[in-house]
Amino acid sequence: MMRLGYILALSSAVFWALAAICYDLLNQKNLLTHSFQMVFALFFLVESVIFGTLCVIHQKAVKQWFCSPYFAGIFAGIIGGPLGMFCYLNAIEQISAASAAPISATYPIWGAIFSMIWLKVRLNYLSFLGFLLVVGSSILVSLNAGAITLSYVGILLAVFSAICWGSEIVISAYIMKKISAKQAYFYRQFGVVIGYLFLVLSYLSSLSDLSILFDQRSVIFLLLLIIVFSMLSYYFYYESVYRLNPIHAMVLNSTYGFWIIILSYFFFKQQSFPINITYILCVLIGLIFVFMSNKETK
Repeated sequence: MMRLGYILALSSAVFWALAAICYDLLNQKNLLTHSFQMVFALFFLVESVIFGTLCVIHQKAVKQWFCSPYFAGIFAGIIGGPLGMFCYLNAIEQISAASAAPISATYPIWGAIFSMIWLKVRLNYLSFLGFLLVVGSSILVSLNAGAITLSYVGILLAVFSAICWGSEIVISAYIMKKISAKQAYFYRQFGVVIGYLFLVLSYLSSLSDLSILFDQRSVIFLLLLIIVFSMLSYYFYYESVYRLNPIHAMVLNSTYGFWIIILSYFFFKQQSFPINITYILCVLIGLIFVFMSNKETK
């Protein structure tokens, strides 16, 4: 069970990296820099299709799940999806992506703190060393992207986005003591769709502004890839949390930056700088420590 959990957590990171690469390709078409309205509309579209797919796949159970909902799971989706992303995007606007990224990359630290307080999860020494290497190197490689821009509002927004992302998986791990990972994921997606719908309605000025998303076949293809990769990523993530303790799952999931570098090199022949190579080595060593740890807490 634990070995499968490791495989699922790493798979979630790989699929999230693939989704991020697709988002980057969309960004090169100047779609995501158009406005917050466009970004939130895109996220709402992706998450709604995923939620609709889940309703079809689990149609026999959906009615029962709606009749006795776990509101904590819906809340986890709201804070981990739209609220966290809203804070992150506004932090980027205030202090730049180069400054917001390393702060938001601390989400596993917050998740670990909340897990130890609320779920009474404990790490052995090997797990702790692996945690420090993976998370620490992720923060350092983000810091290398540029100088920190000082804005207390922007910094607070970036910190809050990290707290939202760290809290989401801890809340979901808590309710997964009573329900399955599939059901927890369903409630998470329901909350995400509600949150993004609110943001879209708040920012939307005209439906015609969104037609750009469907003007080109390449854009539609990228959207379909994002939907598939995102759905698989979060499904595997929740299944890994169900099988591992949330700290281990977060550590393995946070290696998506590592997989972005690797996949970008193989697909696009992008050059790896010394800081990236150092990051890759730190992640590999950290993963070895996590795998060597045989303490499983659920």
